Amino acid sequence: MSKSQNMIRLILTIGFVTFLNSLAVTRALEQIVAPDSLTKVRLPTIQLGDRSGIQIWAGRQESGESVVFEEGSGVDNLDNKGDQTKKDIAYFSTNFEGNLNTWSLDMNSRQSFSKSLCYNPDQNKAMITNKSFDISVAIFSNHEKYQYFSIKAVENQDFLLPIDQEIEFELSNQSSTVFQFDRGLDFIPKEENYLLTIESITNSKKCIHVGISDPSCPWNDDQRTVRNNKISARILSLGYFSIKAREFPNSFVIMLLPAEEDQSCFSTDNLVQNNEPKKMRMKITISPNSFSYPIIVSLISLAVPSLLSILVLSLFWTKIYKEQNPEEEKGESESATLDDKDGVKSGRSRQVFVPDLMGKYKVDKWHRKLRSSVYLYLILLVAPFYIVPSAQTVFLYHAGNSESCFFNYGCARPWGIFDSFNHIYSNVGYIWFGIVFLFLVKIKSRYFPEDHRVQHQSSEQGLPQQEQGLPQQYAVFYAMGCAMIFQGVLSCIFHVCPSNLSLQFDTTMMYFIMTLVFVKIYQFRHTDTTMSAYLCMFTLCLALIFEAFSIYFVKHAILKTIFFLVFSIVYIGVIFYLGINFYFNSDIKKSRQVRKNLQSFNINLEKTPPMEHKMRFTTSLMFVVFNVAVFVYVLISIGSRDRTLSTPFILLFGGNMFIYVAYYMVRKIIECVKKQPNDEEEVSICQPSSSVLIRCFSYTLFVISISLGMTAMYFYANKHQSRNMSPAESRERNQLCKFGEFFDNHDMWHFLSSTALFFAFLGLLTIDDDLLYVNRGGIKVF
Repeated sequence: MSKSQNMIRLILTIGFVTFLNSLAVTRALEQIVAPDSLTKVRLPTIQLGDRSGIQIWAGRQESGESVVFEEGSGVDNLDNKGDQTKKDIAYFSTNFEGNLNTWSLDMNSRQSFSKSLCYNPDQNKAMITNKSFDISVAIFSNHEKYQYFSIKAVENQDFLLPIDQEIEFELSNQSSTVFQFDRGLDFIPKEENYLLTIESITNSKKCIHVGISDPSCPWNDDQRTVRNNKISARILSLGYFSIKAREFPNSFVIMLLPAEEDQSCFSTDNLVQNNEPKKMRMKITISPNSFSYPIIVSLISLAVPSLLSILVLSLFWTKIYKEQNPEEEKGESESATLDDKDGVKSGRSRQVFVPDLMGKYKVDKWHRKLRSSVYLYLILLVAPFYIVPSAQTVFLYHAGNSESCFFNYGCARPWGIFDSFNHIYSNVGYIWFGIVFLFLVKIKSRYFPEDHRVQHQSSEQGLPQQEQGLPQQYAVFYAMGCAMIFQGVLSCIFHVCPSNLSLQFDTTMMYFIMTLVFVKIYQFRHTDTTMSAYLCMFTLCLALIFEAFSIYFVKHAILKTIFFLVFSIVYIGVIFYLGINFYFNSDIKKSRQVRKNLQSFNINLEKTPPMEHKMRFTTSLMFVVFNVAVFVYVLISIGSRDRTLSTPFILLFGGNMFIYVAYYMVRKIIECVKKQPNDEEEVSICQPSSSVLIRCFSYTLFVISISLGMTAMYFYANKHQSRNMSPAESRERNQLCKFGEFFDNHDMWHFLSSTALFFAFLGLLTIDDDLLYVNRGGIKVF
């Protein structure tokens, strides 16, 4: 026989043997299991590749079918038609590379399953040298009748995941699929982090569990134990997982398991259960571990407006200080008759001026402190007591299941103890600008102290100094700067683990800031009647209590009804009280008796009818209408969608602050051009061009603030997560970083909103600088 014929025969023989081996691998063995007995099945030898794992597949004969055995086979009474109400379970176990794998099959609900065999990565070298494996499976059934099983071992060629390479696979509706990522025993993890991306190709509404854990056996890959993994979550069509290499030094396993109920991934009801298989793709990449460039760029972006503001405002105040040329007022204000309560005596046709509301400010030191310095003391006292337990709470709440935190996991950059360091770092703008604002307030206080007096030009004969401008009270400004710093700190705490429960830590200082802005604008021209710091803080405390209760009460019908009633009474009462109080310049005497309060209201209504001061009446009406609209929104949010009060309260405080700032700015414009009733001459305290320029400078700061704020709101509205959805639905919105591979839309919201808030504060700090050298007796109250 020729050599060519021998070669052909050899090739055919090898091919035939390989074909037989492949048949042996894929061919299922059939096995009968007797009731309450243990049966051992030896599977054909299986060949594995370098990156392969093993899956055991087992199927049970469908109910209603029968199996015929020859006489003498030793098997009697074979019948599959068992009692479906009984918990009939088949237990399986096998030993693979020294690791025991056990699992079970509920025969009342499932007819087949597959199980990835767990092994220890320390034996990788042995597996590489040994390509063939003999596997035996032990089966025990507690069914009262004989059961018929088909069982086989299948090679999983994608068991070991490559890095930066996408794989596709199909996830059965009946069983889990497991993969392993291995960097090798010689790999030394430093600060390396991985980003695992899992996407659905088909069946995007199918809910699945994802578990990531150390590769020790046994794996937590069943419904009972999948939540015990180091990282666990549920996803629908998209899931990003940021993995720290130091937590998984050499390798980790990824387990995917279909959820028993798809409803668990959705926040809405009436979902049809989906039992179709799910095609998916998966990829592991190394996340950027150097954050120097985006951090340096962001710090420069914060430093530039800060330095420019310090330079411009320093020159601005220096110029004003050097131009100490107080103007002669064109009319002297009438002397004020002080009321016993607050230094105000209202009249139908009488204009109130700033000195009319400074009676107690000058003589009562404690009255002055309660409406100025105490705000700063309370902020400095309350903040530490609020920050410490808040930090403890979020770190405790964060421990364990990753579904408790609503991150944009596609742009979560771990560092140290933080899972999303970038979202924490981006709050540095609040802290930075808060410090800069305190520095600017200090600069202004050096130029224009609180007791701001200037010698009049005509004082050559020893005339007394005149009080100029509005009273310069800086304590509330200092409180605003401190609140901005604490806002940054509390926002950092919130972003350790963002959720509706921890949202209160982020929003509390927002309420403080917006309330302080409201108080400061009112304080400009209402020195005596400004709200006491204690009363203001008590009101904020009441708002926080309602916010906290809304988290727990909205899901219970009876408690929700009680909550609605109490909140409605308090809310409507406060709205009308503030609206009426604002229109009458806080001139209504308060009493604990309702009858006396109504009498006081009627007296003031006779003195000052609703249309006596049209601008003030319009603003009061806008205030009431806006707050009633917010109240309706609250009813809809809590009543139909089970939302908390956090977002409505931000809208409430922010909207009222915006209305009052706009009102004050419009009144300042009118103040420049308004004529006296006889129309004989204009009364203007901003006639010199310098005063107009100063006023325009303040308004320019507000325009910059509004522009930045609107841009920030765009990024906030397009955020990549949602706390009002289920954790799986929130992950559907996750996206990769858009800015420098480090920041996403929410980070841009932090930077832009902090900058907008800073410029708004500067606008308030300079809004009345055009009155610094105007005779105080000619400045009107509005």
